[in-house]
Amino acid sequence: MSSNVASHLPTQSGNSGWSATEFTELQRTIKRLTDAGFIVEAGWGVTDEGDPWFVFINECDGDLILHLMRLNNSYTAIAPALSGSLHALDLQTLAIETVQRLTKPSHYISSQSPQD
Repeated sequence: MSSNVASHLPTQSGNSGWSATEFTELQRTIKRLTDAGFIVEAGWGVTDEGDPWFVFINECDGDLILHLMRLNNSYTAIAPALSGSLHALDLQTLAIETVQRLTKPSHYISSQSPQD
């Protein structure tokens, strides 16, 4: 397995297993997360089976924000803040939807009645 780590925006796909178009979309995803207030560190690589993966890490605490991968010509997103994984045939669609879900404000509704 090979991997790379970079702070902020990586500049080339190199031996990543991602196409130039896919890598550009991954860079856009870093920008979307940064615009939402995250300080992002990126890591990417290829599994022993040859499947590319890309992780977005919170640079402040080292926690995983998002893990994207390509398996059998489809894409999967996994994130601790999601309740499960998301799947799509198009990386851009998946990336945009995932970032929207990760950055959407949570709304909590109390089941208790207000007390007088």
